[in-house]
Amino acid sequence: MLTEIAFIQMIRKQIFKTLTLPTGMFLIFIGLGLWLAATNLYKKHTWIYTTGTVSDIKPDKKGKDRFYPVVEFAAATGEIQTAEVKMSFSRNRLPYKKGDRVPVIYPPDNPETALINNFIVLFSVPCIFILLGTIGLLLPSELFYVS
Repeated sequence: MLTEIAFIQMIRKQIFKTLTLPTGMFLIFIGLGLWLAATNLYKKHTWIYTTGTVSDIKPDKKGKDRFYPVVEFAAATGEIQTAEVKMSFSRNRLPYKKGDRVPVIYPPDNPETALINNFIVLFSVPCIFILLGTIGLLLPSELFYVS
C-alpha cells in the first residue's frame, strides 16, 4: 500500500521531471513569440498608415542570395522618406519587385524605420517562436531525458 509520504514524493518527482529545463525553454519560446506579436500589434495600432513604392531591391550583407526591399513613401509632413525593410527574402521567393505599391506603417517620430504592413513581414517570426514552443510543450517530456 502506498503511504501518504511516498505518494507525495512520487507526485513531486513527476512534477519536477515534467517542469524542467526543456519545459522552461519552450515556455520562453512561447513568451518571446507573444511579446514580439504584441509589439507588432502595438505598431499596427499606433503607427501611421500610408502607401509606398518599392524603389529598390538590395542584397542582404548577412547571407548569400538574400534580398530586402527599399520603400519610398510620403510621410505625414509631405516629405518623401526612404526605408530599408530589413526582412530579407531569397531572390526566388521575393514577394516584391521594383515599382510595386505596398502598404506601409511608420512611427510618426522616425519614418526611416517603416515596415511593410502585411502579415508575413509583421508576424512570421512571432508565429514561428509560438509554434516551436507549443510543439515542444506537446512532446512527451521523456524525449528529453537520457536514462
